[in-house]
Amino acid sequence: MPCSGTKDIESAFAHTSYAHVGHTKINPMNRLYFICMTLPLSLLSLNINHCFQGSQFEKALQWLPVAEHASVLRFKHTTDQHLALGSLLLRRYFFSSFLEIAWKDLCFDRAPKGKPRVQHKDGLWIDYNTSHEGSWVIFVATNRSGLMVGIDCVRITPPRLDTFQFVNQFKPQLSNEEFRWIIAPEDSSSVLRRFYELWACKESYIKATGEGLRHDLCTLSFKNKTEEAVSTEFHHLSRIIMQEEHWGFFLCDIEKDTMAVVCCGYAHQQPLDADLQEFCSTTRLLGAAPRPAPFHEVAWQDLQKAAA
Repeated sequence: MPCSGTKDIESAFAHTSYAHVGHTKINPMNRLYFICMTLPLSLLSLNINHCFQGSQFEKALQWLPVAEHASVLRFKHTTDQHLALGSLLLRRYFFSSFLEIAWKDLCFDRAPKGKPRVQHKDGLWIDYNTSHEGSWVIFVATNRSGLMVGIDCVRITPPRLDTFQFVNQFKPQLSNEEFRWIIAPEDSSSVLRRFYELWACKESYIKATGEGLRHDLCTLSFKNKTEEAVSTEFHHLSRIIMQEEHWGFFLCDIEKDTMAVVCCGYAHQQPLDADLQEFCSTTRLLGAAPRPAPFHEVAWQDLQKAAA
């Protein structure tokens, strides 16, 4: 377990900070050096309900370069604007400290497949991803050479349609095994939760690879590894698996009815590092009871201080 020595799981996750600085030599006075020590990936969260109230939104918008304002203001609804702003601020908050580059000097673009990336000159491998849903923005990053990461946040929202009709609309994007597992419970709330869990797994993977919806989602079939397989397959400890077992997945709960899935993997079927395997082995299983998320929550004051 991350945060070994903490008395209970919920307390451990509530106090877990985002982690790992990899193999990079970092100034030991860097705040991230001290915070990022318990998990093999850097995990951040931001609750927009705790930020951007009243004049805070306009003030925070000015912390971004003018060129990025349109990415926020293009949305009609206030919540969507706040989520978009939070996404841009959260990545700038992390990289300004991690790379020790002035907040205003950070530049971002997109890789050939469209995945966002941060520009830097030292040749360091960096991969990151963001997601937002409901009241939350979440972020994952790594600087392990060749490691790709993806993250997806989903909120369980009762559909306007009957639950079965709603899920049935997505049947073409689900494997037969997934669809049977989703509709197995008798109560609609469990059916809906199972659907969103699997959907977040799929989204996290295609965001990690940068393929997006160009990938046929029905070819990505997820399930829990059996206890027998977990005990015998020491080379891969991930408890949630798909066909390509060299990828790892971590499912957790941000708050009631809001879940997150973190995905990580190397190209060319390279096995995950031991600490990444251990991290993925602590995932909440698909269909299991909620489990607190190991994200470091960034506060308004943190953003304000970093942007100053």
